[in-house]
Amino acid sequence: MTGHLILEGISAGYGPKEIVHDVSLKSEMGQVTFLMGPNGCGKSTLLKAVVGLAVKTSGTIYVNGAEVSRPTPENSLRNGIAYAPQGGRTFRPLTVQHNLELAANIIEPKTRKRRAIEEVLHRFPELKSRSNQVAGSLSGGERQLLVLARAMISDPSVLLLDEPTAALAPLATARILGLIRDWVKVGDRTALIVEQNVEVSLPFGDRLCVLRGGHVVDQQTPPFDYDMISQEFLGSK
Repeated sequence: MTGHLILEGISAGYGPKEIVHDVSLKSEMGQVTFLMGPNGCGKSTLLKAVVGLAVKTSGTIYVNGAEVSRPTPENSLRNGIAYAPQGGRTFRPLTVQHNLELAANIIEPKTRKRRAIEEVLHRFPELKSRSNQVAGSLSGGERQLLVLARAMISDPSVLLLDEPTAALAPLATARILGLIRDWVKVGDRTALIVEQNVEVSLPFGDRLCVLRGGHVVDQQTPPFDYDMISQEFLGSK
């Protein structure tokens, strides 16, 4: 397989418990790939395995053509991978500006760090107008935008997002997915996104991988077969 992010035969879990079994998928340059399936099927575990937050027991990860032999949270960004977990997690007592500055600490030199913050605020005008507001006072949609902005600020080539639109209204969901799609399309980037909202999400996708019981049960490219992507596979939020 060729591609920007390639997973070959990944099995992973926590301690002795294996959650994901022999999963292979790819997300190529310029592609948004959705990872869908019922609760507990291993979607989040698969993302965590890529960044070393779950134990990869077998399989191979390639990013930008290079094998990631020992994934760890510490070296993920150096490998060009940014990961945003579920829950819209931000430093709530800190301002939007300070949240972005913390996320940009990996960037050197300082002049490039300042430019990265300016660029991400330009991309997210809702956050720019609230840069001095504490993150805890933002709406749910605004917090998700901040999570996304923090993930993008280091300009990673691979973006891993775990339910970035959870509990958001359709319009807010479309706004966030549109930002992700546009960002992926204009650079040498790809995104692998755990999602549940089939009807709203899939129009923004280039590839779909469906998991059930830790196994891949379906992979598709557009036009997606919505009938096959049944509730048996996807479950509810």
